[in-house]
Amino acid sequence: MIARLARAWLFLASVFSFSAFGLGSILLAFTVVPACRLYPGSPADKHLRVQRCVHWSFRGFLGLWWLLGLTTVRLRDVARLRAAGPCIIAPNHPSLIDVVVLIATLPQADCIVKRGLWESRFLGGVVRGAGYIPNDSHEVLLPACAERLAAGRKLILFPEGTRSPPGTLGSFMRGAAHVSLLSGRPIVPVVITCKPPELGTRSTWYHTIKHRMHFTVTVLEPLAPDADGAGLPGRQVATARSLTETLRNRIKKELERAD
Repeated sequence: MIARLARAWLFLASVFSFSAFGLGSILLAFTVVPACRLYPGSPADKHLRVQRCVHWSFRGFLGLWWLLGLTTVRLRDVARLRAAGPCIIAPNHPSLIDVVVLIATLPQADCIVKRGLWESRFLGGVVRGAGYIPNDSHEVLLPACAERLAAGRKLILFPEGTRSPPGTLGSFMRGAAHVSLLSGRPIVPVVITCKPPELGTRSTWYHTIKHRMHFTVTVLEPLAPDADGAGLPGRQVATARSLTETLRNRIKKELERAD
């Protein structure tokens, strides 16, 4: 009986929380974002205002989840993110809400988003207002990322490009390494665990939660780009491949240790 009541509560709480997230996103898009953009300042200033609003909204969302008994979040060594300055934050991607957990800890974070989300009728206003970068061709994407880092900002880039396969890591793309080499900024590996696994690769936003989720976010030591390899066209691919392999191995080792 108690187990049935617990499952019923998780179902109702997750439906309510995701509904609140959707309504909150619409509210941000049609009220807060326009207000931030009307206030005087440069386009970059306006982006940063919206990013702070998204940060506080996501903190509120996680607070709601905590109050409803849906999740807990434990942060480890997050001071490394502040100490790193402008950097590429490269996390693994076990769940649907990883970016929510990350942005809730970061008052400023640029993100790379799917072009469809950037053009969305409802969420697109928030995404564009925050200045998030659509995942266009590398010829456009890489310089845009480097430009944000040169302006002193942090960039979240998921190396897997999508959620991790159940219980393991997916293949890492070399985008984070190329951005690091182009900008001269470090990559900060971030390891996210979600126990028990929920909202994984086969889940969508309307899937309900069957178990309380316990997130741990661990920030590892930054990886500095190889300055010698960055300036030599013949070595860029090999250097990016090596840096990506090092990044994946560090995250994999931490995940194995956490198990």
